[in-house]
Amino acid sequence: GPFGQNLIKYLDSAGVTAIYSNYVNMHEQFVLRSGGTPPVDVAQSTSTDSHDYVLIETVTDPKTGTLVFAIDGFQQEGTMAGVWYFVNDMLPSLASYPASYYVYEWTDGDGDKQPSSGDTFTQVTSGP
Repeated sequence: GPFGQNLIKYLDSAGVTAIYSNYVNMHEQFVLRSGGTPPVDVAQSTSTDSHDYVLIETVTDPKTGTLVFAIDGFQQEGTMAGVWYFVNDMLPSLASYPASYYVYEWTDGDGDKQPSSGDTFTQVTSGP
């Protein structure tokens, strides 16, 4: 995400992404650039090593035309869960995912604090 990846920080701050990460008043958010209520607005304490929210998105860099693919959670474990979900669930049926972004809530269902088929991935929102 923008806190550790300069490219995502640039794309978010340039207003290129349709959805972006935000942190305000001890709350983590995924905010729609078009406005409205953020689809994710949770107390920071709810993001743990066994529960998090994940943004999976593609965006085109307007300066170079380069397609950027990014996966990020609020926490490292959420990012790892997002990668697992993309590889194991989304990639095999990529044509079924036409939107430019997807947000999921990840819950470690089997208690191993690692992403796996025993976990729950609930779609929160998706967009254009």
